[in-house]
Amino acid sequence: MILSAQCAEKKGASMVQMAQAVKDGRADACVSAGNTGALMAAGLFVVGRIDGVDRPALAPTLPTIDGKGFVMLDMGANAEARPEHLVQYAVMGSIYAEKVRGIQKSDSRLTQYRHGREKKATI
Repeated sequence: MILSAQCAEKKGASMVQMAQAVKDGRADACVSAGNTGALMAAGLFVVGRIDGVDRPALAPTLPTIDGKGFVMLDMGANAEARPEHLVQYAVMGSIYAEKVRGIQKSDSRLTQYRHGREKKATI
């Protein structure tokens, strides 16, 4: 079954309900230890996308010894990412770092790890 149809059929599912809470403004975020694909589907089909963003990206903050951590986008969720998707991830990461983590653009750095399958994007 297609994920959008599953979200429509399973409106009582906890992931769909928490995505709806974010959309309605009753929650600021979703946290789940469940199926990542289902969580991404609920986010896409219930909350929706940002205009100009073709694909969402997972964006965990990974801990570091100095306590600052760092944001890593995509995390392999989209093995077929095209160069324009990588640019979108960079823009989303920059906005997230500034608005959520309080990191000013002048203090942020962007690096890209490519697993060799996609062409290098110009950012």
